[in-house]
Amino acid sequence: MPVPTDYIFTPGSCKKSEIFDLIVNKLKAEGWTNVSSHPSTDFVVLTSTGNTENKNLVLQLRKGNAAATAGRDVDTTAYCQMSYRLQDTYTPGTAGAAGVFGRPSLAWTDLYITPVAANGTLATDTIVNYKMYADASKIILAIEYPSATGYNPVLIYMGAPDTSFMPQSANSSTILATSNTTATAASVMVTNSPDGIGNVAAPYALATSSLLPTKSPNNGGKYIVSDIYYGSATEGMRGKLDGILCALNTNLLTGDNITIGTQTYYVLCCATQGSTSFPSQAILVRIS
Repeated sequence: MPVPTDYIFTPGSCKKSEIFDLIVNKLKAEGWTNVSSHPSTDFVVLTSTGNTENKNLVLQLRKGNAAATAGRDVDTTAYCQMSYRLQDTYTPGTAGAAGVFGRPSLAWTDLYITPVAANGTLATDTIVNYKMYADASKIILAIEYPSATGYNPVLIYMGAPDTSFMPQSANSSTILATSNTTATAASVMVTNSPDGIGNVAAPYALATSSLLPTKSPNNGGKYIVSDIYYGSATEGMRGKLDGILCALNTNLLTGDNITIGTQTYYVLCCATQGSTSFPSQAILVRIS
């Protein structure tokens, strides 16, 4: 499968209760496989060889929150916290038996599908609009809520970006980034260290950065947008979040369009609930 050069988002709508299945089913449609051998304990375990077909990408997801509180699944209740673990490896068991994770004691992390505080709710039948891009390496999902809720959008980025500035084999390049209540502010969570440094016991944060002006638009009426990069003082610049851009969050509204050459981008002024992974709450996704 060739590495994408265009990341064009598809619009749609669904009930709040359908968001989890939307994520899973879209990834499966793009070539990911749910290899979980014991869903009641291993939950959803999606694997893929990625766009380059030489990776061992793993995403472990579940419908409940990180605390595993009974009766809090995002598809059957009004609660809004699903959860994930960035596992390094997974070996399925025999049919009906639990598989083996490389990090069996790794804690779960909440992933909010609505910009609410912990244990906040949104009715299951609430219709949300979304814009989504997915491929064999990743899914990027932007969710917009009815105006009556007063909620700004949320953007979730899961999987392996295509632009890497250092070797990252197996599942080391898989990340999780979100605009709402991220695990570490202004950072993505990455599964493992790049090749040659040695495996680590748990995912860790890499800071995001961009080139944003102090004023937008400029005196010529132009909005300056930027790619989003991630890295650290230890590793240097590790990669780029392909498929999204950011802008200074001033003089913009969700739903605005910005034209760059022949391409049209849709503006999402994301919610400020909790902390964001991104350098700005104004995120742009390409729609044509």
